Amino acid sequence: MKPTNPFHSANKDFWEAESENWSRATDRRGTWRRCPTEPELVLSDMELHYLAEMVGKRVCVLGSGDNQVVFALAGLGAVVTSVDISKNQLQVALT
Repeated sequence: MKPTNPFHSANKDFWEAESENWSRATDRRGTWRRCPTEPELVLSDMELHYLAEMVGKRVCVLGSGDNQVVFALAGLGAVVTSVDISKNQLQVALT
């Protein structure tokens, strides 16, 4: 994805450089491992209310970052596509 403006470019550059550090911090907390069975860790009560019937629904999470919300939605039964500005963030989410 080609950055569309200087802010977009700066954000992309930041996350490309920061993704490994973010991954280490996320792994220490272990939240991502629990998101599929405890979606309330990353989704508010109101979000969970609106997302109550996700089984079989196809959703796309834009700016998915560490994919905690992706894992929570998958745990709720959704078929999820993850999109992020940073290729490195997406790669971290796959490992």
